[in-house]
Order: sequence, then C-alpha cells, then structure tokens
Amino acid sequence: MLRELKETESTENPAIYEDPDVPCFENKNHKATCFCITCKEDFCQNCFNSTHSPKIFSTHQSIPLSEKHCEIPKCPIHEEKEIRYFCTDDECALSTKEFCDECLLTEHKSHWYESIETRIKKNEEVLQDAVKNLKERETKMLQSSDAIIKCLSTFDEKKEGISQKRKAIESHFDNMKREAVEKFDNWLTGRKKNLEFKKESMQNNLKVLTATRREIEKTLLKKGSVLNVKELIEKSKRSVDSDIKASTLPYNDYIVPDDMSQEPYPKNSSNV
Repeated sequence: MLRELKETESTENPAIYEDPDVPCFENKNHKATCFCITCKEDFCQNCFNSTHSPKIFSTHQSIPLSEKHCEIPKCPIHEEKEIRYFCTDDECALSTKEFCDECLLTEHKSHWYESIETRIKKNEEVLQDAVKNLKERETKMLQSSDAIIKCLSTFDEKKEGISQKRKAIESHFDNMKREAVEKFDNWLTGRKKNLEFKKESMQNNLKVLTATRREIEKTLLKKGSVLNVKELIEKSKRSVDSDIKASTLPYNDYIVPDDMSQEPYPKNSSNV
C-alpha cells in the first residue's frame, strides 16, 4: 500500500518555480520540502518519492526541511577539524571567530567563547524574529500602499465631485473663471503627483523589504550560512524602521473654496 501511495504521489506534477528558496536536488525548478538523511540532499516530495522508489534506496528516510540540522563547516585554520566554538571576546583581533578544539588551546586561548550550536541557535532566533518583524511591516506597507492607490483614484477628474466643483467655480466666477480653474487643476495635478510619488516610494520600499525577508528565509532554510549574519540583521532592521506612514487624504476630505482664492485645505488638519 505504501509503495502504491508513493508511486501515485510521484506521478503528480510539482509546481515549477523560477527561483525557489531551496531548489530540489533532482530539479532546480522544484521547491525542496524535505531532506534525505542518507543522501544528504534536499528534495521536493515528488522527486524524493520517484528517486527512492527502487528497492536499494527504499530504506532512506527524509525529514521536513525545517528540521534539517545546520551544516557545521571545517575550521579555517585546521581544515581537518570541525568548528566547535564561536569567539565572543571583544578583545579578539582574529578575523576568524569560528574555531576548533585545537584553536581553543592556541589562537583563542583564554578568550571568551560559546559553543557553535549555541551561536547557531541564537542567530536563528534573531533571524526568525527579523522575519516576523518584516512580515508585520510588510503587511502594514501593503495596507498603506493600497490606501494610497485608493486615495489616488478619488482624484480622478472623471469623478462626479470633481466635475461638479469645477462647474461651481466656473459659475461663481465669470471673469476670474480661467484663473480659478487653472489654480484648481494645478492643485489637482500637484496632489496627484505627490500621491504618485508616495505610491512609487512605498512600493519600492516594499520590494526591498520583501527581498530582505526572502533572503533571510532562504538563509534559515539553507542552514549553512547563519553564523555571520550581522549585515543581514542590520539590513532587516533598516527595512523595519523605514517610514510606512503616508498622507492619504481623499479629495472629499478637502475644503475647496469656490473662488480658489486660497489653496484647498483639509477639513480636519489632523488627518494630513
């Protein structure tokens, strides 16, 4: 029954990705979801089932990608030994902070340090918090972007309120009509340009934030590069600290004088 189920699963066509976070070992356009403990490779479920269907591979076990252990690299100084520790000593002048048991007795002797497992766990927790914060910020930025787009639509010259206001200005001011209308159109153009700029700025910031969030998620999934993430963490903080507030006051919330003797102003100045 289990073999039949695997064969059924392997016939399903997996989704194709142009740039998957973690590519499948068998097909780089498939998104990996599991890790073969024996092969030491990442697979999508479909490819894992198909490549392990032969009896010789049937005993291989897989685990979810999120449960994959971080790869511990070799010591850059003593290449035959695995890294065991991470130097936390502020006085350490060495460029390499990861070291092995032999370094503990030589290059990093008497230094403050922590186990590499502890360091990896701390970094993963910081990166996971960064992803959480970025996602929250991403949601708020999407909401702000939607509000700007919605607000921008209220300044459409085809809107009934805008056309009515233009006619009122033309009726009220016969001699000064042209000047007043020109002022009104210039103000509309200025507001629209301002909102277009804010829309583009918000969407550009959103792209940067989303790319940063994806980069961190890739780092967490790939597991092999979570030791030195200071620059990545600082990048995420800059994205989280970016301004997402934007004045999205729609046209109907402005007081527009019929004679355009002064520039239109918000009905409630606290909304600006």
